Amino acid sequence: MVSAILAALLIQTLSKSELVTGGETVGRLGERTAVCRRLGYPVDELIAEDAANRFARQAAGAGWGQDAIIHVIQAGVDLEQANLPFSEPIADLPADELPFHAKRLASDAKQLCRQFAESHPGVITDLAQGEQAIDDRFAAALRAR
Repeated sequence: MVSAILAALLIQTLSKSELVTGGETVGRLGERTAVCRRLGYPVDELIAEDAANRFARQAAGAGWGQDAIIHVIQAGVDLEQANLPFSEPIADLPADELPFHAKRLASDAKQLCRQFAESHPGVITDLAQGEQAIDDRFAAALRAR
């Protein structure tokens, strides 16, 4: 009971900028989880979902409407997408540049998800499996060319 009251007081004292930062962090966490999953890493998506649900409850407790909550989380997603070290699909690369770019893209992808796994333990459930998936995907792309 006391902890619920303290939590309510804490939520009410959070400044708007703290809530914005929290929502953006949730958006970034969700997007990075999705990116690593698409790259072939097994992930625990419940961690990002739980963070989003906690943020939504905090923001709602501070008087935020659903649109504002969605907007700030989407801003985090957009920030994360803008900061990705790769953006062009491997299929769009010129054939003579593919070997160089494939190695760079594979390295960047592995580094991105490795750093994510270190900063958010438990989100990526098997780092080695994800890195092997990247190697397999890029090797297949090179063979297809």
